[in-house]
Amino acid sequence: MKQAEDNKTLDMWENNKMKTSELTGVALDWAVAECEKMDIEIRPAGACGRPLYVLAAEAGRPPWTWTPTTSWHQGGPIIEREGLCLSYDAFVKRWNCSTPVLDSYQAETPLIAAMRCYVASKLGDEVEVPVDLK
Repeated sequence: MKQAEDNKTLDMWENNKMKTSELTGVALDWAVAECEKMDIEIRPAGACGRPLYVLAAEAGRPPWTWTPTTSWHQGGPIIEREGLCLSYDAFVKRWNCSTPVLDSYQAETPLIAAMRCYVASKLGDEVEVPVDLK
């Protein structure tokens, strides 16, 4: 992972464990990028405390924002490729995602549930995330 080259540098060596079932937002997007072995940077979206975002890069292509937790264009192919099973629990109003070998991961949206399940299948129930993403 590269460090952002701006006033707000991120100390990527300071990591904290988080439960995969609690990952959201940029931390979950980052974890999915780690699973996909993507070349990424963490960048601030703007000045003075605005949210961070994950910037992905690929040879011969301009960098793009990596948001598989909100973009079906990015998260959908992962769900299909990995054979993730999504269902909706109307009683608790939450989405569930599972694989034949993993327990269900829940979230308020299908993409978040699916990306948590995917990260758990690759990295386990706890993930070391950069401290700035917590």
